[in-house]
Amino acid sequence: LGTRDVIARTWRHEGLRGFYKGFLVVLGFTVPAHIFYFGGYEFGKRLLEPGVADKDQSATTHFLAGMIAEVCGALLWTPMDVVKQRMQVDTRSHGANTVLSVSRHILKKAGVTGFWRGFVPALATYAPFVGIYFTCYEKFKWSLHRGLHYGAEESLPLPWVLASGGLAGAIAAFVTCPLDVVKTRIQVQTSAESAYRGIGHAVTSIVREEGGAALMSGVVPRLLWIAPSCAITIGAYEVAKSFFWKKVANREPPPE
Repeated sequence: LGTRDVIARTWRHEGLRGFYKGFLVVLGFTVPAHIFYFGGYEFGKRLLEPGVADKDQSATTHFLAGMIAEVCGALLWTPMDVVKQRMQVDTRSHGANTVLSVSRHILKKAGVTGFWRGFVPALATYAPFVGIYFTCYEKFKWSLHRGLHYGAEESLPLPWVLASGGLAGAIAAFVTCPLDVVKTRIQVQTSAESAYRGIGHAVTSIVREEGGAALMSGVVPRLLWIAPSCAITIGAYEVAKSFFWKKVANREPPPE
C-alpha cells in the first residue's frame, strides 16, 4: 500500500482518531527520553574531545556522541515504540486498544523483556541515524555560522537552526530507512509468528519475498515526519540551552 492508500484506509475505518493511536504513550515518554538523549550527546562530546569547542570538534566526535545519545534515549524510547506500534497495528488480540490493555498483553505474552523487544535492532537503526543526523547538523550549523559572518559569541538565529536540523534529519532518515523497516518488522511480530530470527534473517527474508524496494517502504512518510520533527526538537533544545545558561546559570554559554 502507498502512503495515500494507508491515509485513506485509516480515515475510512477509524477517522481522525486513527492517526493519533499511541499519542499518550509518546507524550508520557518523550520528555524524559529527550533528557537522556541530549544529556548523552553533550556527555559524549565532552568525553571524546574534552576542552574542545563544538565548532572545532571532528565529525567523528559528533557521530559517536550521537550514537551515545541514542543508547541513552533508547532505554525509554524502545518500550514507547513497542507499545505505540502495537496500538497502531494490532487490535485483535487484546480487547480495548488502550495503553494499559496493550501493556498488559505484552507483559502477559512476553514478560518484562517484551517491552524491549527489538532493542538491538532499534539501536542498529537509530544509532547510525542519530550519528549521521548530528554530524550533518553540526556541519550545516557551523558552516552557516561562518558563512553568515556571526561572531564567536553570537548564536545562529533560530530559522537557520531549524533549517539545519530539518535538512540533517531528512538526510539521515533517507539513508537509514532500510534499517527502520527491519526494526519495525521485528518489533510488531508476535511471539507466535517469530518470522524473523534476527536482523540479518529479516533483511534476507524481506528481500527474497518482497524485493529490495520493500526496504524503502514508508520512506516518504518517514521523511515528512522526521525532517520537521528534527527541526522542531533541535530548535527547542538550542533555545532551552541558551535560556539555561543566560537565565538559570546567570552567565554566558560556554564557547561553542
